[in-house]
Amino acid sequence: MYNLNLREALETPLQVKNLCIDTGELKEFLNSGFLFTNLQELILQDLGLVEIPGFIFDFCHLQILDLAFNNIKSVPSEIGKLVNLYALNLCSNQIAFLPGSIESLIQLKTLDISDNKVNDLPEEIGKLVLLENLVLSGNLLKKLISQIGELSKLGSLYVNKNSLKELPKEIGYLKELVELQVVDNELTDIPEEILQLDIPILWLDENLFSPDVKNKIKLYQPDAQL
Repeated sequence: MYNLNLREALETPLQVKNLCIDTGELKEFLNSGFLFTNLQELILQDLGLVEIPGFIFDFCHLQILDLAFNNIKSVPSEIGKLVNLYALNLCSNQIAFLPGSIESLIQLKTLDISDNKVNDLPEEIGKLVLLENLVLSGNLLKKLISQIGELSKLGSLYVNKNSLKELPKEIGYLKELVELQVVDNELTDIPEEILQLDIPILWLDENLFSPDVKNKIKLYQPDAQL
């Protein structure tokens, strides 16, 4: 069912597959949301949430979970119970880290944790072998873990506006990568393993490259944005 308000959805909660909650419905949803056990898509954007409601982790059929533009400070390990998720949007919250249990989200294709306070990634993120889109922009990352190179299906990687001083050479293993954005960081060089990839969209401006490094990048990637 689509386009139901919460009151209508509560009449037949087990039949509801898609639900979008607005601000005026939040209190009632927090009291009754546990009834929607067959949900496949749940949108809880811009509701002032400071934590993820615990009953959501029992929604075993959930495929899309959108928690963007809240004030969520942490992601509990129970997120790993949502094994059917293929899209998880956590952008614009106050999240500092992701739990290792994220490795259980083996169907995940899109993960957006942009505009948070993440300063490191769990090594287990390398287990998300179906991941196609990873959005890490606007965080506090000083490095990327080498396990990024295990994401063999990754097509888009966004790491703009962090504090990266280098990129792991293992990104060069990502043969499906078609877009890499690392704008506004502190990079001084790019590993040749990455430059040897065929990357149609490569944005590297607002870093600390010397003229010689810029020339090297252009030699390998003439269309790179510097």
